[in-house]
Parts: sequence; structure tokens; C-alpha cells
Amino acid sequence: MTAVPDPLAPPDNLPAEVLDRMLHALAARRTSGLIHLFLGWPEAAPPPDAARLARAARLLVDAEPVLACRLLPEGRDGLRWHRHPDVDAIPWFEAIEAEDRDAAIRAVIGQEEPADGRNLILRLARLGTGGWLLALSVNHGVADGTAAYDCAYRLAALHDALAADADHRPAPNLASRDSYEWMANFSARHWLRVLRRDLGELRQAGARPLGLEGPTDIAGWMAAPRGAPAHAAVTLDPARLAALDRLAVARGASRLELLVAALGRSFHTILGADGTACFRVILPSNLRRYGGASRQPAIRNMSGMAAMTFTVDPAAPFAATLAAATAEGARLKRGLAGATNPLAIGLMRRLGQRRLDAMLEGVVARGLRRPSPPTFTNVGRIAEPRLRFGGVLPQDAMLLTMAFPRPLLLITGTEFRRSLTLAIGYQADAWSAARMQPLLDGMVAELDGALA
Repeated sequence: MTAVPDPLAPPDNLPAEVLDRMLHALAARRTSGLIHLFLGWPEAAPPPDAARLARAARLLVDAEPVLACRLLPEGRDGLRWHRHPDVDAIPWFEAIEAEDRDAAIRAVIGQEEPADGRNLILRLARLGTGGWLLALSVNHGVADGTAAYDCAYRLAALHDALAADADHRPAPNLASRDSYEWMANFSARHWLRVLRRDLGELRQAGARPLGLEGPTDIAGWMAAPRGAPAHAAVTLDPARLAALDRLAVARGASRLELLVAALGRSFHTILGADGTACFRVILPSNLRRYGGASRQPAIRNMSGMAAMTFTVDPAAPFAATLAAATAEGARLKRGLAGATNPLAIGLMRRLGQRRLDAMLEGVVARGLRRPSPPTFTNVGRIAEPRLRFGGVLPQDAMLLTMAFPRPLLLITGTEFRRSLTLAIGYQADAWSAARMQPLLDGMVAELDGALA
């Protein structure tokens, strides 16, 4: 008698998309790792139920099959996602205790997961000072910041579904994970826009922007100490954020351009730069804006890379820096900000993993030989109605990357409950500790000065 297949059983393997393969290569060089979404509850508010969270985490890796997979070699020179052989034996959820919020964050962002380890880790920390902190960690090899939000939404939905039905099982999401499938609809006009943008980038290639220094080769970078994780953060409250949005509209700018202008001036200050200088910032861009809408997109990376380069003169008023940032922002918008040249994507699709690894190792090596500009990823607004656990909304939210040593500086922006939190994960040595919090505080001071 033929066995009837289980319609809710997730697939045993999935194709590795080109961006998966690229990030796998970067993770091997320790420039990519876990993304952490922190959700906090005060002492007075009930946190999510721990037992249901543990079960929801287990169901989430079935609902989004790539989360239960690891990348393994396939064929002569390829990779493919394969489901872990004993998914039930893996600790997707951990209940931990920490002295306070900072200690809990340090414990989470200091962890590195092996290449064949977990793509999802959920930790509920009971804080000695009162309250709880839920940390949802996802591997950047399968998810970007927006996808981390999507994991949190699905987790909340599963947590509440289990309250109604303890035997609840979700259907696996089999939607495409191809980050670049939307490019199939590129017209000649789109190609021309990207080409013009890339030519503009070439004109800036000779500039030497402000940057951070660290190990100058891959061996030094790989060996850099990573035993002192720390983080810096500031939060713009709803009143201040609303005032900044009004200012941006009045100046014909976007919120991002306002924040980048403030970052440029603060970065100039913490580096002790002298006089007018060239500032460059790397901007991961959400490619979902270009793709078609999907009711339930699969967990995947949809992140492209853009860059803004402009002159910062600390003696000039903030309005002058904002005008320069706004002009750069307009250039990127005309060129489909973050969209990689389709020719380059086609080439990388065809490259075997060894050649792709070698190409990306060259990119990392070249980056280490010159001062490194900051990266700012303003992930965006969390959809509050989708993040209620048992009807209770977290008190606060913050997205952090893993704690990188210098020169890799990655600033994240998370909007939640009409507040914007800017945060940096880093390794705390004498150089970093003296600059990371002042960098964010300096941004706020610049923004406050613009509002005055």
C-alpha cells in the first residue's frame, strides 16, 4: 500500500540562490554572521509563554524550510540547502538568565554559529533587574533585516495559534527565494538607469573618503580578537522623530538623507578629521521595493548595496551637508538604488563556488587595504499589529548585527512604536569604546542642532 505524502512536511532540500552563495563565502571570511532582533518587556507586562515560544520556534523552521537547513557541497563545485537530519534534537529555543539588559545583549551578539549550525536561534532572557528580553537571531546567509522582522511576525502568529490549538502545524512556505527574479522584467530603460549610476560610481572611485583602519589583510582580520562584545544605541523618541520628518519634508529631503548627513558630520568629528573631507557611507538597500508584492514571501535576502559620497565641512551649517546628501540620494534613486547590474548577477549565477569564493575574497582583501567607510542600514518600521504575543506588544525593539571588530562598522536603524533606535554592535577595545557611543550621540546632537 502506497504511503500518502504528508502535505505539511517541509522539503528535504532547497536550491542555494546566488545571494545565499555570496553570503556563505563572506561568512567564511567573518564579514557576515547573525542578525539579532531584540524585543523587550517590562516587569509588569507578561512576556510570551516560554513553552509556547519553544514550540513556535520549532514550527517556524518547518514553516520557513530554509531555516532548518545547512549549505552543503553539491556536485563538483556547487552548494545546496539540506535539512538537518534530526531537526527535533536542535535547540532552536533557549531560556537564559542575565544580570541586566546589557549583559543579555552581550551574551547574544558575542556568539558565532558554525557554518553548518542553526539559521534560527530564539532566546528568552529573564533579567535580574526585572523584565524580559527576547532575542531572535537569524543567519544573514538566509535572511536580511526585513526578513528578520518577517520571522518575528511568523513567530508571534505561531505562538498565538498554539494557544488556540496545541496541535497546530503550519504549511511550509514554498515561495521563491530568488532575490533577483524581479530583474527578469528589466527593460532597456532600467538597464540604462543602472549603467548611468555605475558610471557615476566610477567617477568617485578615485576619492579617498574618511574611514576606519584595522587589519590590512585577511589573515589579520580573521585573527582579530572577538571576545569583548558590546553595543551602543540611541533612541529618537516619537516627538523628536516627527519633528525630524517635518524638517526633511521642508528641506526636500528624505529621513534617510537627514540621518546620513548627521552621520557624516559626527563621523568626521570622532575621527578627528581636519577641515573639509570626503565622506562615504555604504547603504544596504531593500530590493523588495522593485519586486512584485507577495502575500507570504519566503524568508530570503533581498538586500542590494548602494553608496553615497559627498563632502563634509564641519565649519559649514548642517543645511549644506544635508543638501549634499540629498543630491547624492537623488542620484541613487534615478539609478535604482541598490540594484546590482544585471550583467554582474548573470555572471555570478554562472560562477562555480570556488571562483565565486575567490572573487569575494579579493573584494574583502581590497577593502582591508584602505580605510573602511561606515555602513548604515535603516531597516525600517516594524508592523506593530503583527508583533503581539498573546495580545501584548513589546515595549521596545532593536536590531543589531553580530559584534564586529574594527574596521567593520555597521549601524542599524529600527522604527518601533513611532521611535527610531540607532545601534552598533562592536568589539570593545580602547579604540572602539571611545568612539561608538559618541558617534551615535554626535548624530543626535547634529539633528537637534538642525531642529533648533
